Amino acid sequence: MNGLLNTHSSTTLQASFWDAMLLAGLPDIGLAGSVMIAFGVAVSFWLQLLFCWIVVTSFLSGDAKYDIQYLKEWRILYGHSVSFFDHTSGASLVSKVCQGRPFEREWWNNALISEINAYLTPVFPTGSNDGTGFTVGVVLSAMAITIWACHITTELQSVSSFGMAILRLPRGRTEVSQDAEGNRAFESISRRRLLVLGFVVIARFGAVAGG
Repeated sequence: MNGLLNTHSSTTLQASFWDAMLLAGLPDIGLAGSVMIAFGVAVSFWLQLLFCWIVVTSFLSGDAKYDIQYLKEWRILYGHSVSFFDHTSGASLVSKVCQGRPFEREWWNNALISEINAYLTPVFPTGSNDGTGFTVGVVLSAMAITIWACHITTELQSVSSFGMAILRLPRGRTEVSQDAEGNRAFESISRRRLLVLGFVVIARFGAVAGG
């Protein structure tokens, strides 16, 4: 009929503590089950924060061995210094590092060059190794970012769907109905339960977006 607003909405609950919070406090769940759900939500939230903290502190900070200024100073003060020339072959430290001689492979300078060369290795060799085109490092980084973005998008979609579903439920006493096949549906939700779930959704959204 025209003029009627259909507030019915549906979403599939995931097998997670986040979605199980919707059931906490119901008679069928019991006190012990509700406490376990709340504990699981708290642990999941803090684990997400711990993961974000590890990423920020360990993977987003600069690496000292890639300090460009230090590399420039090393090349000028030591790499081309006469004091460090090999008197037998006449080779400088820079020459030894770039040539990658067996006895110099333990030097961090040579290891750094090896890492850079491995990153810039072309996926499809074309005879030139100038770091242009599709290199191993670029392709691997792009794949990792794409997989991460797909996972985050799926999680955010799940959180949004859950949040919209509970917002569209009529207010009142929390009522759960059951059909002949045993499927259950929420007919209404109390404002207190909605408030608690609102905080859970916001916390989950922030944890997922931050991760």
